Amino acid sequence: MPRPLALLLCALLLAAPASGAATATPTHRVFLPIVSTGAPVGQLGLELSPARGPEWVDRAHAVAPAWLRLNGLAWSDVEPTQGAGYRWDAPATRALEARLTLAAQLGLPVILVIHGSPRWAVAPHAANCAPIAPEHYGRFASFAAAAVARYSAPPFNVRYYELGNEPDANLFSTDSPYGCWGRTDEPRYGGEAYGRLLMAAYPAIKAASPAAQVLNGGLLLDTAYNPVTGDGASGRFLEGMLEAGAGAAFDILAFHSYSYYDGTPDGSLGAQDWKPAYLRGILARYGLQKPLFNTESALLCPTASDACAQAQANVIPRLYVRALRDGLVGQVWYAFDSDSFHHTALVNPGAPQQQRPAYRAFAQAAHALAGMGYSGPVAGLPPGAEGHSLVAGGRTTYVLWSNRTQAASLPVASGARVACATWEGQSAPCNPSGGALPLQLGPAPLYVTVSRP
Repeated sequence: MPRPLALLLCALLLAAPASGAATATPTHRVFLPIVSTGAPVGQLGLELSPARGPEWVDRAHAVAPAWLRLNGLAWSDVEPTQGAGYRWDAPATRALEARLTLAAQLGLPVILVIHGSPRWAVAPHAANCAPIAPEHYGRFASFAAAAVARYSAPPFNVRYYELGNEPDANLFSTDSPYGCWGRTDEPRYGGEAYGRLLMAAYPAIKAASPAAQVLNGGLLLDTAYNPVTGDGASGRFLEGMLEAGAGAAFDILAFHSYSYYDGTPDGSLGAQDWKPAYLRGILARYGLQKPLFNTESALLCPTASDACAQAQANVIPRLYVRALRDGLVGQVWYAFDSDSFHHTALVNPGAPQQQRPAYRAFAQAAHALAGMGYSGPVAGLPPGAEGHSLVAGGRTTYVLWSNRTQAASLPVASGARVACATWEGQSAPCNPSGGALPLQLGPAPLYVTVSRP
């Protein structure tokens, strides 16, 4: 479907009542979610850990990410005491603002995660990630509006706000950067309560900055719901949000997707992530279409090894082109600077001048594919091989790989200019003959760029 028509249809669907969803008489202005994100679809981003100073923003910028995710702004730091006003001078908030300022100066779009509720807002629960008490939804909405008013303006210029982080994670008894609105005693796993929070916050955020883009807290979504067996209840969290009426209370649907290294670059997840289709299926049941954004992803190395480090380098270009194939707004690698979650850093966290293979792979993918649109899968490859074509102007770039070494060929028009590059951007042999380009494919992706004569 042509993109302008798709956007128009999306807006019309969002303006209409969702089929099967709970409805209520509106008591405030309705803000239709803004579908255009202002950035090329599918671009790769990076996350920085909160302990890092602004110099790490500059280091991350060196590999040309299209997004920088920062987790994030803690409500408990800004409003620790109910009714005592906002304080923006907490050390963690000041450190965050230094990173936001530099990111804005570098022209790097930030996804700012708002998380960490104060104790008074989550009582009787103890964890800062726990569900906010309904009587404090208005307080959160006021805080979120104040934060958006502050950070949407110079020198910060933030446009993308993610409300929480993995809210479908189980309810915890102690503080956590995850969730944690998940309720095993509720059929839709606590999604209704989180949806009602979004409905309170969204109009306040849009009133503070109509251009702000609101993302739900990226869904952990560790399993799909099976309606036959009843297994995977956490997979109903989004359904709960929509049943509560929150279909028009966020602009972009965020989710997370990780894979464990199993000897192959694709790891335990395999070559096709099931989550985009699953989420779109739930949205469709409510008459909705939403842009999707994978705001956390990585190939996880349970044990650090050279083999897994190279597999991470091999998967990064695959994630890039598959995000384009799946029509995602973007895909964020977690994390640039930390090995705390199964050794995923692109640099040595203690010596950032030591760049790992994934660093070079990320830089090459960002450089070679920036601004290109997805054209389609490459046909005619041997079994076990995969390839995708991307286009921009008069050139086409093919990204191809195979989990086992094997020969393949690519049709090339007579007189076309052809250049080949390895996963890290080094020149590779490229000798078309008789209208075909013979290739030797392996786990490391190969870039083939064909320009019109």
